[in-house]
Amino acid sequence: MWTEVAGYLIDPRQIAALGPVHPSGTGGGGGAVASTFEIVTLGGHVVLPKFADANQANAARNALKGRLPA
Repeated sequence: MWTEVAGYLIDPRQIAALGPVHPSGTGGGGGAVASTFEIVTLGGHVVLPKFADANQANAARNALKGRLPA
């Protein structure tokens, strides 16, 4: 049941919370701003996957959210 999120292997059954998508740093020019969101595990670990822009981060977050147990 593991799923890959930006190079991290995540078990959706072990996710306690998903944070909102937000910028992960400053953009370099007028283009897209690198983005991330927090994945908090049941054990209290926080994973911050990095994405090129908010659209990619939102897509990954939504896909992961869809795999969470009911």
